Amino acid sequence: LDLRFSTTEALKAVQDVVKEDLVLNKKVLEAIEAHTMNSTHLTELLTLIKNLNFQGLKYLVESLQATTLTQEEHLASWAKQGKAIVTDDQPEDQRKLVPTSKEVCLDPDAPILIKKVVEESKLFEMTKTEVIKVVQEEAEKIGLDLKKIISVKAEREYGIFFTDVFGDQAFQRWNDIHKVGVDSLVSDLVMALMVKTQENSRFSLKLRKLIVEHPDQEKLQSKKVKLEALVYKLD
Repeated sequence: LDLRFSTTEALKAVQDVVKEDLVLNKKVLEAIEAHTMNSTHLTELLTLIKNLNFQGLKYLVESLQATTLTQEEHLASWAKQGKAIVTDDQPEDQRKLVPTSKEVCLDPDAPILIKKVVEESKLFEMTKTEVIKVVQEEAEKIGLDLKKIISVKAEREYGIFFTDVFGDQAFQRWNDIHKVGVDSLVSDLVMALMVKTQENSRFSLKLRKLIVEHPDQEKLQSKKVKLEALVYKLD
């Protein structure tokens, strides 16, 4: 109680000093009111503890916390205003803002891109012809023959040429047929002649023309000799 009285008296003394300043005077009055309410709550707190009234004690503690927070906010605001009055004559801060640098330094700890990743990224800059060339080279590495593709589905870009002795429908892209070696063309023709179908007949006519116009006639003659030895007559 003595502490509460002395604190209240101190606040009243401060009020007398700042009574001419309406703003500060109002803040002091609010602080006195909050302190008085806080002190009253403390007295009630002791009574509730003494009487073991836990429900009322819980409510009072919550109210006391809210009052204490309000009191601290008032005192902090009051102290801030008082500090502003005292330091109003001080010179302004002479520090100046410096613009940040736009230069970005490389991170020395950043992982180095491996060669394969760099090479793959270059594919996006290649032309269509270059991409096709790369695909062909990669296919050769894994033993994939792009000249002959075995499938049961014919797409728009492809034309079914013939059905082989195994019943598979073999087809190649007609635009790339000139890239096929003459020996492969002759082998395809022989396979087509072994199975009599309308498709194979159409294919044979096209294939005969390609064989005749093929620039590699030397290999063609060699192939003819081998076929005739196997009782195959190729006009």
